[in-house]
Amino acid sequence: MHFFRRWINNSWFLALCTGLALMFAVGLGQAREYGKWNLLQQPQGSGEYLAYNIAYSGLLTGFVWKNLADMAIYVKPKETDVNHHPVCQSVMRLSTENHSFAETFHPVRYEWIANNDPDLTFTRLVEIIDSGKSGNHHVLWMDWPEQKIKVYRKRELKPVEEQQLSFLGDQWFETPKMAWEKDGKEAVPSFLLDYPPVNGGKLSYLIHDKTVNDIGDETALEPLGALVLLRRHDFVKDSNLDLNITVDDEVKLYTAQYQDDQVLKIGQTTLPTIRLRITSKDEKGKSEGWMDVWLSKDAQHLPVQYQVDAPVGKMRVQITEASLKYNQKLGAGPVCYEHPGKKKVTARE
Repeated sequence: MHFFRRWINNSWFLALCTGLALMFAVGLGQAREYGKWNLLQQPQGSGEYLAYNIAYSGLLTGFVWKNLADMAIYVKPKETDVNHHPVCQSVMRLSTENHSFAETFHPVRYEWIANNDPDLTFTRLVEIIDSGKSGNHHVLWMDWPEQKIKVYRKRELKPVEEQQLSFLGDQWFETPKMAWEKDGKEAVPSFLLDYPPVNGGKLSYLIHDKTVNDIGDETALEPLGALVLLRRHDFVKDSNLDLNITVDDEVKLYTAQYQDDQVLKIGQTTLPTIRLRITSKDEKGKSEGWMDVWLSKDAQHLPVQYQVDAPVGKMRVQITEASLKYNQKLGAGPVCYEHPGKKKVTARE
């Protein structure tokens, strides 16, 4: 499975496809209200902020493009700290709030917050939050000195086997007895204990989920950090770029290769671009899919479009015309990565 579909939550996309089919069959239902993120509004004075529409074309839409969600990518301008390591924070946010059928069948407010070395050597921590229907919250700590990825998740309040009686009106009802999940096999590190505790302050918000061993100690970045490297690479001088990318709980080798020059039409704007194809192979050498990325053919190398194979169709992520014009006028890339801290941090420190 290609990392891009996994990155923007493949289960969400499959649920949308199912919901889209149901929509044509039975019509829309009532959606629960979730918060408004207004991702397509360009924040003023915040630096580079890339806003996109996510669309699907395939069997379920008669092979015409149908918008499913909005997405924004940005880098916070100042360094922060993760477990005594200086990092830059890259953020991807995704929302279905402006798309009624998606909001009805599987509403999503999804955040991917990546903490990368300022020199783009390693990813230190990734936080994945779905505050929509799924309600998931995961934290991935890349413990490079120990060559491990440690995964933590939100502690859940779950029903237990015993039932309890409750009285309502003039009748007794059996209701599930609820209990907080127990701690995982490993303790949560102190730098991840800043979340508000649960159960009256007695239990940590996060619990250990699993640990993946022997991930190696080569340079590896999550997709947002890898995207910055793509933008910095000179594909005229070298048409290939190998990237170790970490998604979920594994590190895999991907290759970005220059394909051709293309002129895209974004709204009423025509834009010269270069098209790259990102591929990977499994252990047997079989292709695991592809993703095409279009970068503006200028000094900024703005990522203006992505396209990937999807169930019975294709998925496209395209920058909005307003966002394209805003960032062209801005004329600058992610500031934090352009001005890294003085201290170079390695995996073994």
